[in-house]
Amino acid sequence: MNLLETNLQYILTSSSNMDALLSYIHSSNCSVLPIKGFYQNKWEDSVMIFNELSKFELNNLANFIMKNFNQDSVIIKYKGDNTAYSYSNNNKKELDYALYNTNAENISYIHNGISFSFIEKPVYTKPINKNDLKVGMTVELLNNNKWLEKTIYDLDKEWKEIYELFIKYDKIRIKLDEKVFS
Repeated sequence: MNLLETNLQYILTSSSNMDALLSYIHSSNCSVLPIKGFYQNKWEDSVMIFNELSKFELNNLANFIMKNFNQDSVIIKYKGDNTAYSYSNNNKKELDYALYNTNAENISYIHNGISFSFIEKPVYTKPINKNDLKVGMTVELLNNNKWLEKTIYDLDKEWKEIYELFIKYDKIRIKLDEKVFS
């Protein structure tokens, strides 16, 4: 199953009261796929909820599940979109999808022997002038269709040699959580 397929729509969640959650979901005319979650050496019951709700109705269902089944967030994917999101308090963060992820910091979900995880995508900003760059900052430069990291050591010298051109052709980006050590 391709969990990022455009025509697929779902909510993925867990609950300490799975029986009550399943009763509610079944009464909402949704299809349910029980799966297992594994995080910090503990197994948990999880469920994927498939439906044909509108985006607004899907958000309402997600909010209801979080409020009534003690979840801080759920994973949500909308029909027509090829991205899944971590959804909490009407805020969304884009997620990548990985098969057989062994990073213990991510929840791994397992169904029929297939393991998958959702990993938060980094968020980038594009600098537009020299003032957006600082000594100690790590930027990513697009060169030969690959993003390469580069740390800024001497901004005045490197500006003319590197960054001015990369900004002009929109081939530079900065992670929003970038910390500067100047």
